[in-house]
Amino acid sequence: TGNLLRDSVGPCVRLRSGADNSTVLGNNLVACSRGVEVNAQCDAVKIWHNTIHASTAAGIFLNSSSAGADVRDNLVTQSTGWGIDASAGSLTVIDANDLFQNAGGACRACATLGPGAQAVAPGYLDAAARDLRIVKSSPLVDAAVDTGVDRNGPGPGRFYGTAPDIGAWEAQ
Repeated sequence: TGNLLRDSVGPCVRLRSGADNSTVLGNNLVACSRGVEVNAQCDAVKIWHNTIHASTAAGIFLNSSSAGADVRDNLVTQSTGWGIDASAGSLTVIDANDLFQNAGGACRACATLGPGAQAVAPGYLDAAARDLRIVKSSPLVDAAVDTGVDRNGPGPGRFYGTAPDIGAWEAQ
């Protein structure tokens, strides 16, 4: 939760076999081979509110032997592979992710991207300087699903506005 990980030749976050019911939450993952990699037999993982930018493969990878992943409220941009590389049965919930400019496409093997899915420029503060917070006028503000997780740290309430923002940070 809450990590800033950059420039890895491997995945920024890797869940190995047996990491069932793990949660990957609120991370800023930049220029890794994969932002989040879920290996075989990692079931019922939650991947929520992450910002994943410039992966050299998929932004989020779900092994075909994993099942029941819940993937919501993530911002995945400019991966050289898929935004989400899934397989049949690996996803239980997918919603409110912004999958923008991923070379392979939004999601491999997704029957749906969910009603809150977007494919819009996120409005980063300064992507060139790797400041991947979103501006207040971003279409991602108040566009996420409320997962009941505090997204604004020491501020009052769990998020600013009427709903959480998509990605790792709340726009302020």
